[in-house]
Amino acid sequence: MEFFYSTGRLFLVTAGIVSKNANKVQTLMMQRQIVGNDIKNMRLNARYSQQRIADVIDVTRGTYRNYESDRYGISLSDFIKLAHECDLDLEPVFQQIDTINENVKKLCIQRIKK
Repeated sequence: MEFFYSTGRLFLVTAGIVSKNANKVQTLMMQRQIVGNDIKNMRLNARYSQQRIADVIDVTRGTYRNYESDRYGISLSDFIKLAHECDLDLEPVFQQIDTINENVKKLCIQRIKK
């Protein structure tokens, strides 16, 4: 899984490698947008107020409220701060990214050798 930020929205991407034949390697990606309700539920699960989270990520309460209502997309850096404050472990996400990158590299090398 990895995150990317595009057009004011944060996406979670899961990627896998599919090899249908020896000459063709495809990357299959599924996107799941991080929406305001996800952000709100993270905060509620941690039992924090909007003001506390706004202070942590260094935005106004109004800006944070706009994140939760999907008026604005949260930036990747603010999402990481929010996840950290809510005690969400992002390390497995980054480990999976590293594993995916290694798998892609190995498949590309195998393909070149053939």
